[in-house]
Amino acid sequence: MGGLTEGIGGCPAVVPVLIGPLQVLLTILPGLLLALGGGVLALLKPSGMKNALRLLWQQRLAVFCVLLVGAALYFGTRLLWPTGQADTVTASQSGADWPMARFDLRRCGVAPGSRSPTRAQLVWSYQQGREWYLASPAVVGNRLYIATADVRLSKSGAILCLDADTGAPVWTSSVPDYRPTFSSPVVVGDYLVIGEGLHDTRDARVICLDRRDSEKGKVVWTFRTANHVECTPVVANGRVYVGAGDDGVYCLDLQPDADGQAKVHWHKSPDQFRDAETSLAVHDGKVYVGLGNDGKALVVLDALSGAELHRIDMPYPVFSPAAIADGKLYLGMGEGDYVKDGDGGAVVCLDLARLTSDWTFALPKTVLGAVAIKDDRLYFGCGDGQLYCLSRAGKLIKAFDTRAPIKTSPAVTDEHVFVVNSAGVLYALDRHSLEPVWDYRLAASDLFISSPVVARGHVYVGTQAEGLVCVGQPPTTQRTPQWAAPLGGAGVAGNSDGSSLPDEGEIHWVYGGGRGAKVAAPVAVWENHLYVPLADTDRPGIDCLPLPKERREPPQALWHFRTDAGVWSSPVVLGKVVGAVDGRPGETRTLYLMDRDWGVLVARQPVAAEATGLLTTTGHQFLVQDQADVLTSLDPAGRRQWNAVV
Repeated sequence: MGGLTEGIGGCPAVVPVLIGPLQVLLTILPGLLLALGGGVLALLKPSGMKNALRLLWQQRLAVFCVLLVGAALYFGTRLLWPTGQADTVTASQSGADWPMARFDLRRCGVAPGSRSPTRAQLVWSYQQGREWYLASPAVVGNRLYIATADVRLSKSGAILCLDADTGAPVWTSSVPDYRPTFSSPVVVGDYLVIGEGLHDTRDARVICLDRRDSEKGKVVWTFRTANHVECTPVVANGRVYVGAGDDGVYCLDLQPDADGQAKVHWHKSPDQFRDAETSLAVHDGKVYVGLGNDGKALVVLDALSGAELHRIDMPYPVFSPAAIADGKLYLGMGEGDYVKDGDGGAVVCLDLARLTSDWTFALPKTVLGAVAIKDDRLYFGCGDGQLYCLSRAGKLIKAFDTRAPIKTSPAVTDEHVFVVNSAGVLYALDRHSLEPVWDYRLAASDLFISSPVVARGHVYVGTQAEGLVCVGQPPTTQRTPQWAAPLGGAGVAGNSDGSSLPDEGEIHWVYGGGRGAKVAAPVAVWENHLYVPLADTDRPGIDCLPLPKERREPPQALWHFRTDAGVWSSPVVLGKVVGAVDGRPGETRTLYLMDRDWGVLVARQPVAAEATGLLTTTGHQFLVQDQADVLTSLDPAGRRQWNAVV
């Protein structure tokens, strides 16, 4: 990655300074031990113990200082050389495969079904010695996989499996002579595949392990290249696709051959594939390869044969893995890398059908991390310190200044964006507003190039000095569903999730609701469902519709609740119940409470003709004006709690 090791090789020079004093200590050590043994024997005599205690009391100030210095040295050593946490290893749980960088082609870095951490709290950290964590983790079930880098004299690395909930080590790989590594692991079935080495490695390997706890990271096969493998591999359709720096691009079989060796399907020579360092994208039978400093291109290959189909020149070196969704490819780039700064960068959107540029968003610095796609928004960090949010059309929606360069990919959940900057601050931002929710300082000074991953309600991220860190806790309880009237209640203004308006108005679908249908009041919304009031129709009442995202066809009603008269006011939601009042003032009217999931009646009660029939909710009750001058409180089961004259 453009000189990743140039700035991280200085620490071994400190070690030789200790060699001279250690030799002297070894020479005089026998005499010291003999003298110490004689002193201990003398102290065991009563007179000796009495004299020793008298001496300690006379020198109590000096003794106190020695004890104080000893305590400082002990706790300082614990701080400077932390040990890995050894907690309980829980039974292995299944989970979705993690077959590429950032989990899938949308590059959000989130395990499916994970709750979003809403509180900044250190859960656990793990570090065996002084190893660095430059790679990004992969989480499958309750197992976390990551590579380490020890750049001191040993120049070694390891592949670890940890219990994702406790941080306890499950196994450490037994790969012989494994070197410090930047590549992140990928997991498919029982296999883990990872690269090896930093930028100065010239014969790095691609390694496949059996990830099962019982096999403890047993080597399945290894394949040696002629350069470094900083690239995170991609596993698709039983094949492994990986870039090997200046040794081009390889396609290997996930399974070993009959002799247990790696099987090569094809290899693209380094002549036309210089700086193939970033993770690849495999989609619809094609492989998308970004090339760095000596390539400055996006190359499209046939996934089966490796034949080159297209080559698109780019204005900058490409180190960001391509993100793909809905026929579009998004790619970050720039003149900088993980060690050197550089002016100029961009995010480019390509149409996959035509392989032409739809738009380019110019930036002052480099985008090294992935562009994350969430719904109709794009999220990425930049070397200028900004976390950007763009529309799919390439229009800037919002940006958040982290005040330090960002060289990592963001992790994006339904609610939040998590990003780490070069100052070592992990930010949790509201996904729609980019307002800060919480932040956590990982370390005061460090090399921060490990990208955060969200799984099991936590954020996992590697650091240089503090090891692998698990931060953040999800809410202790789920938020009670509540959509009050009008338009969701105070502070909501009809916006169910705080999202921004689209760049252009466009009709995605129209829902008819039946013959003679009329929607005369705002709908109610909760998460992925709409509750539509129908008035003046052959079927008055409430329709529950799924809320389709990025779909163009009208949704089909999940259920219909029929009322006696048309519903002319907005329904409300509280917990598992939807409430609505039919009719209009001056008519016979009814308040209906119905099950939110199934549309069956929970309770009903009359509303006087002279009453307004206004209905809303608080966090625990329905409030309805069901008589001319009376406000009534009902619990979610429809039981009357109180009346008040108003």
